[in-house]
Amino acid sequence: RPIDPKVYTQLTVKMYVSAIDAQTDPGARILWTRRDLKAYGDGAEGADWGESNYFRTYPGWHIYSIDLTKIGLLDPGLSRLEWTKAEKITGLRIDPDQKSSGKTFKSDWIRLSPRSNQQINWNSQGVSDLAAINFAIDSGDGMGVVPIHFYENQSLYDVTQPVVVLAKNGTFSFPASLPPGNQTLRAAVGGASASGFWQIDAAPLLTFTSPSPFSGEEYAASVLGDPWDFNSISDLDSTQNVIAPEVANGVYKGRHEATGSECSQQWSDSGVFLRMGTPIDPEQYRYLTFKLRMEGAAADISNGWITRIIWYDAQGFPVVGTSEDIINRVGWNTHTIDLWRGDLRDDEDPGLRDWRQDLVTELRIDLDEVPQAQTSYLDSVALHAVPVASGNLLVSWELSEQAGISITLGYDTDAAGYDGVKISSGVTGTSYLWQSSAPPDGLYYLYALVSDGVNQSRFYSDAPVRVVTSPSEVIFTQPNGVPGYVPLGEEFGRDLLQNAWDMNGADDIDRSEAGRYNGLSDPVFDKGKMSVRSTNHDPYLWLSWNINKPIDATRFKRVSLHLYSERAGQGQLWWFTNEANSQFIEGPKFTVVPGWRVYYFDLSAQPGWGGSIRLLRLDPLDKADANITIDWVRLTPKNERLFTVKWQGQNLAGSSLALYYAIDKQGTEKHVIAENIPADAGQYIWDTADLPFGVYYIFGHLKNGSGSGLWTYSTSPLGVGIDLSNLTLKLFVPIIRR
Repeated sequence: RPIDPKVYTQLTVKMYVSAIDAQTDPGARILWTRRDLKAYGDGAEGADWGESNYFRTYPGWHIYSIDLTKIGLLDPGLSRLEWTKAEKITGLRIDPDQKSSGKTFKSDWIRLSPRSNQQINWNSQGVSDLAAINFAIDSGDGMGVVPIHFYENQSLYDVTQPVVVLAKNGTFSFPASLPPGNQTLRAAVGGASASGFWQIDAAPLLTFTSPSPFSGEEYAASVLGDPWDFNSISDLDSTQNVIAPEVANGVYKGRHEATGSECSQQWSDSGVFLRMGTPIDPEQYRYLTFKLRMEGAAADISNGWITRIIWYDAQGFPVVGTSEDIINRVGWNTHTIDLWRGDLRDDEDPGLRDWRQDLVTELRIDLDEVPQAQTSYLDSVALHAVPVASGNLLVSWELSEQAGISITLGYDTDAAGYDGVKISSGVTGTSYLWQSSAPPDGLYYLYALVSDGVNQSRFYSDAPVRVVTSPSEVIFTQPNGVPGYVPLGEEFGRDLLQNAWDMNGADDIDRSEAGRYNGLSDPVFDKGKMSVRSTNHDPYLWLSWNINKPIDATRFKRVSLHLYSERAGQGQLWWFTNEANSQFIEGPKFTVVPGWRVYYFDLSAQPGWGGSIRLLRLDPLDKADANITIDWVRLTPKNERLFTVKWQGQNLAGSSLALYYAIDKQGTEKHVIAENIPADAGQYIWDTADLPFGVYYIFGHLKNGSGSGLWTYSTSPLGVGIDLSNLTLKLFVPIIRR
């Protein structure tokens, strides 16, 4: 929650300094930044940080109240960010002393508030025109009477002295905000003194729980059917530069050694890839929350006690986005990141894409950047959507107190000014049922004006709500009720070579001669999968072949591959023709993303794919030291096993539909059929030739122009090579609303 510097302008701190030399100690100073902590002191980033003039401090306990709009900048040639000219402040620092060592510093409280302007009046007699009043506060906390000083004038390259309040004036606008409780203000001039009593009530506090960054749909639980709760290591697709990752009691633990040969930079570059399977719609999912702990007795931000998130699209690295530094402290840290914020990306290495630029296919969390060996822990990762309201929304909140509280609710589109449309006034309790059909479709922030009869506080919801007055609806009509069916398609390895490339054994690849299997460890075949580890940056393998059974390229035009990779990179297909002295022909390159993925290749228009093909070579990944698993490779005809997926619905104009398939109704691992289909098209012709014998469920992701997106699935499966029409399936038919 950044600071709004146009609202919060008065910094007041109760602080103890053991000793002060007024001749050599310049005093204390305030620093602020609108970016990251690395901006402090960096002349190249002078527009991103500010450094106040020094202000005079005194030995013992004192209260210092600084007007940040008037204290000025110490050196405008170095730091150029004036407090009120920043849109927001994300970092605030207090330096209590500059020159001396061996001192003791203590702080009782720090308050950043609007200027109070509480008027103080008095009568004085027998004082000179230059006599100054000295103010002090007795909070009744056993610390006695503590002097208070006010600073608001600029003293370029000099120490700012406290404001002088003349006794003859008879009045003073008290700017500081004091903590709640009974406060006695003492004023003294010469040998005379007087006291006044304040009873400061704590202003009521309200936090919206709906809508909030946690009240919208959660991606892993809703889309993947399994939250990222670390009950299993399978909540991760892979890790990067991590030794012995493990989970225990719902917490991930990972360790990395000191920065080594795998890292060109000085930091560790150690991270985890969260389990995916279905791309993230960034127009729907906005708030990432996670808990993290780093081992160590003291936080060292300059030495890498920071976390960052990195997101990928289908192209893989380097088309990624990289977040700004996320600072960690000792113990458990809970971070909630608004992925739509304009300054999300790092200012030094932002990557090539924004969060909302395209579908996100991989999400990575780099837990730390410590160059030495480090152990870190991760827990409770969640990615929430913007909350949606269609018809009614139960707005809820938490209050610091309920007695005598009256609330006015409203909404606007910019979360600024509290000047939008009123919903209701005189609201009590902790919830209100809002008939959200009143405003047109769009994003709205709710706000609350909270009064306890003395104080009024104002609060916005941390997340907007997406109002949808005319929700789209879509259900699949084929397959639905009666299962779909397509005959099993022809597949070259299984039907012509009579040895399917299903990785059931060593005869699925060719290692008969040197040069046919390169840069890969000895394969391990288990449960229909081949697992290897790359040993150089150009690993490849030949698929099994028979010189007497060449591939007819005029018939077989489509290759599909089910591949797992520990790391992102690039793969490629190659082939030999059956002509004498044929050289390898360079086929399509493809982007490899971490985790499991089905890759498709339409070779019908590929240069060099024609006539008689002798064999296929697969380069699975152009990275060394990466775990790779191949499930199957298939070579099939094109457009021979077609199935028409059909749907119907309401309010579909302007919406798009993405289709996926999975082997279970939960959609544990979804694979893309097609994306960006006009939702009002009503059907899509699907080439199922790649699918092996089995049963499949079809999923749809509906998305409209405002960015909302929800899922539905076919209530009946599609049988490939198996006719399910005689089965009785009693399944719920869902209707989705966006």
